[in-house]
Amino acid sequence: MLHTLPEGNDVWGVTSLDNLLYVLRNKTSDQIEVYDMHTDHLLREFSVPGLLNMADMTACAYNVCIYISGSVDKCVHRVTMPRRNVTKWSVYDEAWILHNYCNLLT
Repeated sequence: MLHTLPEGNDVWGVTSLDNLLYVLRNKTSDQIEVYDMHTDHLLREFSVPGLLNMADMTACAYNVCIYISGSVDKCVHRVTMPRRNVTKWSVYDEAWILHNYCNLLT
């Protein structure tokens, strides 16, 4: 079955956690879209304070969080779920790709 998300800015990152789909779009705001994986309905958006020029994201079921890389701010943002507490780590270089690095980021 093919599912299609609503039109919008280009998608830069997609990850899932607890039957929710998190979508990172190419835009200047700090918003992450959250969709129900079964219905494809937009449930909410949430802000990640200080997030600038997002590049990628991944989820970690073990730590129940998502990681978002910022290419310009040279940081990785860890967002715990469901409370959305944010921790920001400097990586002293452009952080572009987080694919499958969950175990290294804990």
